[in-house]
Amino acid sequence: MAAARWYEPAASLLRLIVPQPCLGLTPYDSPRFSAFLAAAAAVPASMRTLLLRGVVSASGELVAVADWRVLGRVLFLNGIAVAHSHRGGGLGTELVADGVRLAKSLGCSAAELDVAVGNDPAAALYERAEFEPVGVTTWVELSGEALAPPAAAGGSVLVAPAPARTATTWRVRNWPMFSAHFTAYGFGDVDLAGPGQSAAVRVLPSGWRLSGLEETAAAPAAVDALAAVLGERPAKAFVVGTTEESGVPIVSFRRLRRLV
Repeated sequence: MAAARWYEPAASLLRLIVPQPCLGLTPYDSPRFSAFLAAAAAVPASMRTLLLRGVVSASGELVAVADWRVLGRVLFLNGIAVAHSHRGGGLGTELVADGVRLAKSLGCSAAELDVAVGNDPAAALYERAEFEPVGVTTWVELSGEALAPPAAAGGSVLVAPAPARTATTWRVRNWPMFSAHFTAYGFGDVDLAGPGQSAAVRVLPSGWRLSGLEETAAAPAAVDALAAVLGERPAKAFVVGTTEESGVPIVSFRRLRRLV
């Protein structure tokens, strides 16, 4: 799917599959995601790491799309969507099987994907394609107190009292890349490094998503550091990969894998 006319229809289809608790918190939610798809396809085909596979109807309409990413030796299904008018006709099964064949042709060792816990129809589709569970990740929403600004010097408070923060020096490792990406596409990934720890923050249309933290308790300090650089604080923030009591779990995903 290299033709430019497919990027916006593909982006529109992929927005349909965002789980309700995650609305505004995925790259698909960005109104400029189609521009990102176009940029990803601008490199030679043999060098691409984002591979769109689609099904076009007899009338020339894109009715199903799969967004695959090459992650080392794994071909990862970032998202698969079928238009409402064409569901139940086996297009999802066709695209998953196509992805398995694609993984083999690329020399990958496995195909992987995440499926939301509770999305039984999708899970059944992948299980029929011989994908097996290998783990679970959970999105934990940080509390309002964790997102409140820290107390200002001299004891005054900027907005509301916040829990004591552990003094940590965080550094942004990829600011030029993030800034350019966010400006162009409306989302981007920031890598933060602190003493003995790190965090990856995905800045999205309606909030921030943090991953790579050893514990949720470190998240407020990371939010403080990035907010100081960006000049604004997130309306929502989530930590991926933990179920600690310092946040509220909102959605869990099962990681499925098929060896190829």
